[in-house]
Amino acid sequence: AGQFASGANNAKASKESPLESLTRQIDSYFCTQYLIKDIFLRKNMNDDGFLPLKVVAGFYRVSMMSFNNLNTVIECLSRCKNLEYGVVKNSSGEKSYKLRPIKNPKQWILAEDQRVAAGKDNTNPEIAAGEPENAAQDN
Repeated sequence: AGQFASGANNAKASKESPLESLTRQIDSYFCTQYLIKDIFLRKNMNDDGFLPLKVVAGFYRVSMMSFNNLNTVIECLSRCKNLEYGVVKNSSGEKSYKLRPIKNPKQWILAEDQRVAAGKDNTNPEIAAGEPENAAQDN
């Protein structure tokens, strides 16, 4: 599974496995309380509320907790309760993951002129059912 940063100063985190801690961290980004104030995340959402996994994987805490291992982040997705995800394949067959809030995903979308390039990419995945594939290439 690999090494993880510990949250020893956090009593709750110290009782969790590293994978559970990472899952909780990722899941927190998609809860209502977080989405209300996280304009950066919302700038990356497309017309259907999807954003690239690489945005979340690039967050400091996620990258530290996963040791920049994208497959570790992907492994957490099926355990998250506040998001749904799927895989998009480009024309050369490379896979990338997209995520969105599971509850009212379209309520968080910003006007197109307020979005960054990722938020203007309306390529959407099929929503995953079951375990994610552990084949991260272009995320």
